Amino acid sequence: MKNSRSIDKTLLKVSLGAMPLVIALVWALSSWPLLVVTVLSVYALALGSGVYRLSEYFVRRNPVDNFVIREQGQLRVCSLAGFFDLRGEWQSVALGDIKNVEVYEHSIVIHTQQDCITLSVVGSAQGLFEYMCSVLKDTSVIVTLKEAE
Repeated sequence: MKNSRSIDKTLLKVSLGAMPLVIALVWALSSWPLLVVTVLSVYALALGSGVYRLSEYFVRRNPVDNFVIREQGQLRVCSLAGFFDLRGEWQSVALGDIKNVEVYEHSIVIHTQQDCITLSVVGSAQGLFEYMCSVLKDTSVIVTLKEAE
């Protein structure tokens, strides 16, 4: 858990912190069983996602090569988003447009001619750095390893 992403730790903390509120809400809604089931289902979804995202299984299911894919003349990239293994929107970045890449713990920042794309991924800074260097090895793109800000 010490190498987990801070957003995943926060999700679990918020889910656990909401438990007294959920209990009070379930008690208040006890005469409406459908609402009770709905509240408990939503809470179970959030809590389950929080616990899962801190597990080693989550790390193994979400390697960086699922989020940064090199294709002909471009990188296709996306971020982890939402609950469980949900991903954000895929984006294509032309290799010629990339100025440099910065790698942090659980994060990759791609600076292009037009904008900056930040990817939230799972992995150590060193592992992500090595992967990005291998993906961009035959280009002039500079990949730098950064310390957490």
